Amino acid sequence: MLADYAVSKVRREIVRPRLEGIHPDLEALAHPVGDHARKLRATGEKLLRTHGENVVLRQWQQKRLADAAADLYAQIATLSRVNGIFEERGVEASGQERYIAETFCSRAGRRIERQLDEVDQNDDERMHSIAELAYNRGGYDLPLYRS
Repeated sequence: MLADYAVSKVRREIVRPRLEGIHPDLEALAHPVGDHARKLRATGEKLLRTHGENVVLRQWQQKRLADAAADLYAQIATLSRVNGIFEERGVEASGQERYIAETFCSRAGRRIERQLDEVDQNDDERMHSIAELAYNRGGYDLPLYRS
């Protein structure tokens, strides 16, 4: 069992995940998607190894993974849709769709990177302390204006 895991881990590191059937003009947008999928999987596995079944109690981490997964799914859906448009109308007639896809995929990619990086470097303890303080006080007790 351990050998099978090691082989699959090595294979994942060597073979880069990629979207199949994507138009060559969308390759630059599709390329990072495989890297993000790999990083999402590695981050999830790391959290499971670190916290075991208590990972269900790590709500901040779960939110980060869920947000990254949602953005990854949205990138794939966007690329799929634009790929279909390229096939129907041609690349030249689909400039607006390409522009939208480029903008969305680059922004979603940055959000994914940020979410997964924050698994290791975050201010969760600080945020927890602030929330606990506000709860104990019955609110933030910071006036927004003075009368």
